[in-house]
Amino acid sequence: MSVSFSYTVEGRPTTWKRPMQQRGRRRFTEPGQRKAQHEHRLLALASRPRGWRRDGRFLVRVWLDMPDARRSDVDNATKLILDALNGVAWEDDSQIDALEVDRAMCGDAGPRTVVEVVRTGERMRRRAA
Repeated sequence: MSVSFSYTVEGRPTTWKRPMQQRGRRRFTEPGQRKAQHEHRLLALASRPRGWRRDGRFLVRVWLDMPDARRSDVDNATKLILDALNGVAWEDDSQIDALEVDRAMCGDAGPRTVVEVVRTGERMRRRAA
């Protein structure tokens, strides 16, 4: 039996950006990116069922509803989400066995990101021979 939860972040999907270097070796994460990760964490914590277990294996589905056709990489938007949910939905994103991402122009609902997390079981699946 699989258990799942989902949540929605309103507004243009935020993408992961490489940490910027500031004088010398110090690196920092852009404030907008930090804010987006914090929002994903809070919404996931509020949406996950009571007793949610972070061990096991997971399937993640992400829908990115974009406001326009500007260039935006789905892998960077997804990386931000997966990193934000470390320690919240799972211990580490290496526990994700399947990832589905769909990007489209938004309709009447406006730009948003919808995330669904499904706990699929205890162990990695085996492929049939």
